[in-house]
Amino acid sequence: MPATWSFNRSYPSDVDMEVTQIEQFDNEEIKLGNSLVREVIQNSMDAHDKGAEPVEIHFSIRNLTELGTLKVKLLREMLKPIEDHLDVCGKSIPIDSSARLLCIEDFNTTGLTGKIDQKDGENFSNFWRVMGTSSKKGDAGGRRGLGKLVFSASSKIRTVFGVTRRKGDNDLLAMGQVILKTHFIDKLKYKPHGFWHDDIWEDQDDFQLPTTDETELENLQYISGFKRKRESGFSILIPYIRDNITERGLIDNVLENYYFSILSNQLVVKVNKTIINADTFERIYKKSKHTKATIPLDFVSSVSKLLKENKEVIRVNTVDLKNFPKNFLSNRDLASMRERYKNRELIHVVVPIMLREKTEEGSIEYKGEYNLFLRSLRKNDSAFKFFARGPLTLIGERRFFNGSCQAGFIAETGNYAASFLGDAENPAHTHWDANAELLRERWHIGRPSPLKVMRNSLQELFNLVAKQEESKENDLLSKFFALSRKKSNQGPDGPVDESHIEVRPDPPASDQQVGFTIEWNEEGFTLKPDAQLDFEHISKKVRLEMAFDSIGGDALGKYDRLDFDLNDPSTIEYSCTGGKAHTIDSNVLDANVINSDFSITVTLKDFKRDLFVKTSKIDE
Repeated sequence: MPATWSFNRSYPSDVDMEVTQIEQFDNEEIKLGNSLVREVIQNSMDAHDKGAEPVEIHFSIRNLTELGTLKVKLLREMLKPIEDHLDVCGKSIPIDSSARLLCIEDFNTTGLTGKIDQKDGENFSNFWRVMGTSSKKGDAGGRRGLGKLVFSASSKIRTVFGVTRRKGDNDLLAMGQVILKTHFIDKLKYKPHGFWHDDIWEDQDDFQLPTTDETELENLQYISGFKRKRESGFSILIPYIRDNITERGLIDNVLENYYFSILSNQLVVKVNKTIINADTFERIYKKSKHTKATIPLDFVSSVSKLLKENKEVIRVNTVDLKNFPKNFLSNRDLASMRERYKNRELIHVVVPIMLREKTEEGSIEYKGEYNLFLRSLRKNDSAFKFFARGPLTLIGERRFFNGSCQAGFIAETGNYAASFLGDAENPAHTHWDANAELLRERWHIGRPSPLKVMRNSLQELFNLVAKQEESKENDLLSKFFALSRKKSNQGPDGPVDESHIEVRPDPPASDQQVGFTIEWNEEGFTLKPDAQLDFEHISKKVRLEMAFDSIGGDALGKYDRLDFDLNDPSTIEYSCTGGKAHTIDSNVLDANVINSDFSITVTLKDFKRDLFVKTSKIDE
């Protein structure tokens, strides 16, 4: 039977519930295009047909002018029944020639599985009929049941069509949905959700069923240009997409968010004609001028290789949540790691963690595990860190690590650590939340929280492994390594009595490859070459690391991006003369010294707290 549109009636006894969560997917932390890419890929990765090739996802953006008059007319006819609903909700179907469509298809996936005529907690029901809850557990990506909002939010008319073929099923099933707000038409009150569905409607339950009508399916295929033939998977058509969703933006968001999945051959993404896979990633990434992330491809590839080969791994036997990592690494392992770190080799540590899941009878204890990676910086390297749960990287977790090295945290798909962290994720999958409702519903938290232990363990490992090497360099170059303070002479552990500071004699000329001083002012500081040294004895490459001072010491280790961020001029600014400077992390600058007039001036917008600055040379 042909498809039709309908809205369920809202009755006086119903509780009015508006869809207000859309702002969670388009805000200062994450933009709509980024949310869309993350939701699409995460859902498809969750639905991976394990016996098939890597998940493949196609994004295609087209202008209506490319479709031709007949297709545009057909699309408008499909949408005509909801025009009145759109109008009373302040929406209208765009008529300008720049209007666009977005088509999304995944392959090597199972499609939207589950029953179509009842809410059974499976993918079909959850996508179309459930909002704000999810039955996903284990290491599946989504948890909140809110992520699907990003599809309708991407449309100027809040509308989306979907076609699925489930694995082992020959039939195509199609539905559509528009998400507006509670509204009145002719004094009748309607709920926010409207459905495009089969004309045969079970009136008793007001339950919309997907259409299998060949004409309707052919029309959708004709308008969208879907490529699916006999393959299982899910195809989505989003008509009249918002202006801030662009081909360039989709490519950049794929590069920045799913580099690990792509480089480890778990994922292939096609955006219009651009194919991003393990072989093309480096070329496309280097060609892109808009990506904000600086991704060391050799580091990410090496991490992926170590995970697969499972070689040269240091395994911690057990973890006391209060004392990781120092009490659970043998002196031999620690010495080995410090040597490897000194030699710029990649360190891989597997950490077990005991997690207690709640049950009706009490709880069951499971052993999960996660992976930590460290590598010190080599020539021309930039500091880099990532946190990943399965194929998903969580950009908001990067603030929990600060160190001039390359570092990674991975909870692999298929273990309880990934399941635990999945329940801690926010709806946009950007960070973990210790107060997440699902986390507290399903797991015993305890003190300290396993989440706190996991997210901090990468920093703790770095502090332990890199500490020895850094302390040696600090001793050797103590006159020039600027453990500098605001002019109050406030050090990491209290006021500094400068009368007791030892002034060491100048090292031999061959070792004089640092030599900078800091001049403080009311707004920040200026770094300059030491006037007592000849210019040829000044290091020509220098690194500045900054953080607000802390009473307990380790200011850099406790740096928080919320304090200031070199990528955010509203919190801190810098300028350079006589050389070139660039940001390599939110609190780290690298500079090349060109002439003796070199200086770097740093200005903070809120300079009420003491500032700790570490200045070090960069090996040539």
